[in-house]
Amino acid sequence: MKTTKLLLAAASVSTLALGGLVASPALAAQQPQPLQCDGHQITVRVNQNNSQDHGGWGAAVLIDGGSGVLVPTSFNGSFYDETAGQEIFSFEQVKGDGNANHNQQTISCSDTTVGTLGSFLEPGDEVPPGMSADDVVEMSISVTAVARS
Repeated sequence: MKTTKLLLAAASVSTLALGGLVASPALAAQQPQPLQCDGHQITVRVNQNNSQDHGGWGAAVLIDGGSGVLVPTSFNGSFYDETAGQEIFSFEQVKGDGNANHNQQTISCSDTTVGTLGSFLEPGDEVPPGMSADDVVEMSISVTAVARS
């Protein structure tokens, strides 16, 4: 099994999609990210940036559950406020308009994180109208990627 920067890229893109609701890190620091990929639990190491140079499409390195890397081909996700019963935002992005890596076998990965809205906000961020920092929020991310050794 391999890994994918995809999830952090997805998380980074999701922070952009919030339009400032969640701040995205400016540095290329790395962070571990758990994923469920085709029935296997893995952890990948991904960069915490979404610079124009990488555009969120950089590979992630598998650090637990196998070896190799995952090269992302698409991702989508959403933030849903369970307390308010409303979607905060959702996103979908496909690499190369769906033509990138189209001849290579892909795997599917996903992750869901539940927390308070306040735990996803950076200091100074405003809570969206009709919501509270104490609201229970679910962040879901799904990715497809090419596994490489």
